[in-house]
Amino acid sequence: MQSITELAPSQKIKVTAHQLESVSVLSFKSGNREAHSLGICRAEDIKAGSLVFTSTLADTQKAIAGHATLIISLEKSLDANLALKADQAIFSCKNIHEAMAAVLVFFDKKTQRLPNKIAATAAISKTAQVGKNVTIGDFAVIGDAAIIGDNTIISANVVIENLALIGSHCIIHPLVVIGSGCQIGNRCEIHSHTTIGSDGFAFYIDKNSKPVKIPQVGIVVLEDDVEVGASCSIDRATLTETRIGAGTKLDNQIHIAHNVKIGKNGRITAGFIVAGSSEIGDNFLTGGSSSVTDHVKITNNVVLAGRSTVTKDIEQPGAYGGYPLEPLKSAMKTIANISNLTGMRKQIHEIRKHLGLNSESEN
Repeated sequence: MQSITELAPSQKIKVTAHQLESVSVLSFKSGNREAHSLGICRAEDIKAGSLVFTSTLADTQKAIAGHATLIISLEKSLDANLALKADQAIFSCKNIHEAMAAVLVFFDKKTQRLPNKIAATAAISKTAQVGKNVTIGDFAVIGDAAIIGDNTIISANVVIENLALIGSHCIIHPLVVIGSGCQIGNRCEIHSHTTIGSDGFAFYIDKNSKPVKIPQVGIVVLEDDVEVGASCSIDRATLTETRIGAGTKLDNQIHIAHNVKIGKNGRITAGFIVAGSSEIGDNFLTGGSSSVTDHVKITNNVVLAGRSTVTKDIEQPGAYGGYPLEPLKSAMKTIANISNLTGMRKQIHEIRKHLGLNSESEN
C-alpha cells in the first residue's frame, strides 16, 4: 500500500473529525475535533496522517503510536488511559463493519470517475429520455425510447437497448449491456462485462432431433438498491419477467436463468448458478459456487454453504449444505465421514477375511 506521502495530490482525500461526528454510528471519545486525515490504511499497516479502524486495544495503541490522525475503534478496544497526540482524534463504534459502511462513503469517489457531462461520441437516440445531471461516457449507446433517470452515470461503451428503463442515481460501469425493455430501479450499480437481458436458454427438439429456439420475449427487472457484480448474466424471461428483489447483492460471475425470481436483501456470492423458473425468497445467503436447479422453490431466510446444490424445494428456513442437500450440521458430518471411508473399507475387508467370508469381489 502506498504511504500518504507517496500519493499524488489528486489521490489524497481529506476527511475531518467534524465529518465523522455527523456519522450516527460513531461516538466522539477524545482528542482534537480539528483533526483530519488524507487517506485510509489497514490496522496492520499504519501510516502517519491516515484514518484507521481498530478492533483490539493493541491495534488502537499501535495506531496512536504510528500517528494515525483519525482512529475508529470498537468500544471494547478502548482504554481511558490512552494518550493521544495533539493532532489525533478517536471515535468509538459498536460494529466495525457498520462503521466502515458509513465512513468509507467519504473515500468512495466512483461517481467522480467520469466528467459530469454527456460525451460527444455517445450515440443517443432522439427518442430516448435522459434525466437531469446524467453522465454518459464515450461510445455509449442509448436506444430508442430508453429512459435514463436523474443523476445516473452511464460509463464508456455501455449499451442501453431500446425501451430499457434505468432509474435515478444508478452507476452503470463500462461494457455493460442492458437489453431491450429491461428495467433497472433506483440506486442500482452494475459492474463491468455484465449483461442484463440476455436470452434464456429455451429450445424444443423437433422431429429431426434438431433444437429449435423458443423466442424469449420477456424482460429483466432489478428492483431498487440492487448491485450486480462483474461478468454476470441475467437472462430475460420467456414471457413475463426475471426479477431480482430490492437490496439484493450479486457477486461476480453469477448466472441467473430465465423466469427466475429472487427476493429482497439477498447476498449471493461468486459462481452461483440458478436454472430457469426457480423462485428464491428473501434474505437468501450463499457460499461460493453453489447452484439451484430449475423449477425449485426456496423459502425466506435460507443459507447455502459453498458448493451446495439444491435439487428440490426448501420449505423451512435454515442453513443447508452438500449434495445431496442436507441441513448444514448433517452435511458437515457427511463431509467428515467421507474421509474415513477408505479406512473403514479396509477394516471391513480384514473382518471378512478373519471370519472366512467371501471377498466382496466374489459376491
